[in-house]
Amino acid sequence: MPRSHVHPPQTGAATLATALVLLIATTIMSFALARTSLLEQRILQNELHATEALQRAEALLERGLLGLHYQGIPLTGWQPGTANQESIRLGASGLTLPTASSGEPYQYELQLQRSTLEPGYLELDATATNDSGIQARVRQYVQVQPGLARELPPMLLDGCLAGAGGGIQFFPPQQVPVALATTRSNSSGTCIDASLLHLQGGYIEDQHPGAGQLWETLFEINKAEHRQRSEQERLAVQAGELASHERTYYWVDDSSRQWPDQFGNPSHPVWIVFSAAAQCPDLPDGLIVHGIVYYETGLSGQCNASGWGQVSLHGSLLVEGDLVNLTGGGQYHHYEHAHPAGLAARLKPLRVARIPGTWRDF
Repeated sequence: MPRSHVHPPQTGAATLATALVLLIATTIMSFALARTSLLEQRILQNELHATEALQRAEALLERGLLGLHYQGIPLTGWQPGTANQESIRLGASGLTLPTASSGEPYQYELQLQRSTLEPGYLELDATATNDSGIQARVRQYVQVQPGLARELPPMLLDGCLAGAGGGIQFFPPQQVPVALATTRSNSSGTCIDASLLHLQGGYIEDQHPGAGQLWETLFEINKAEHRQRSEQERLAVQAGELASHERTYYWVDDSSRQWPDQFGNPSHPVWIVFSAAAQCPDLPDGLIVHGIVYYETGLSGQCNASGWGQVSLHGSLLVEGDLVNLTGGGQYHHYEHAHPAGLAARLKPLRVARIPGTWRDF
């Protein structure tokens, strides 16, 4: 009797279908994972570039603040805008940053804005943009604070003037023609002997405010801050970040220091302080100074000017004590005689203070 063989049902088709479904699903998942990975890579890359751009914009902002400290607020070049606003573009030169990790170059823009209704408050705006179009922008509001508290005559002494030579000329301001001032009483004419002085129609003012505290009366910043600024500028010159002729602040402790023929110019006056340690050094013959020259006298209370040359000062000479034996032939001008209209304000040193809580980035 022949045997009949019972074959099990065939499962190859189902297996093949299942394998194809799994393969398609795996392929889709692989593409999805690759797409997600690529998207995440782009996101991370964009975040990196955005962070890098923000850091560069912040560096530019700091550079702008530094420039405002050194050079003051621009007086010309402002462009009118809308709603009582005006702005001016500041140079971004001198900004040295490492090469970007992406290798892309950056373009920088630094702008200062202010309201014509409140010009003492300014907005510094720094932008860094790379070639991919990623841009970072930071802003900081700052406040202008004057360093000079009151108007200065061509010469102001916290003491007297004795033994002055002949031919010394004073050129006072026009509105209030004070040629020479002292914090002491000169009612009898014994504190300042004006017999050999040429006051050019000006007068001597006595009992000027500031007796015993000349610096504190005249300036909004203290001596430590001035000395710090002088050191910052000196280091900036050494690092090549600031040209020597762009310096504004000088603090001098060395009496043997050699000086150039000129300090400052009509549009960029300087502020020189000779500390008591310098022992009232001579001003060389023919020296031209645009700005403020301030002398400490120390325990002696006296500055001997017998070795000074024929100085031409456009600004103000200030002495913490008596000035004796002033060499003849010098000229002491109020700064309005040397500064073009509008630029005289540069003589007033500025302090730019950040307004807390106003920083923001985009």
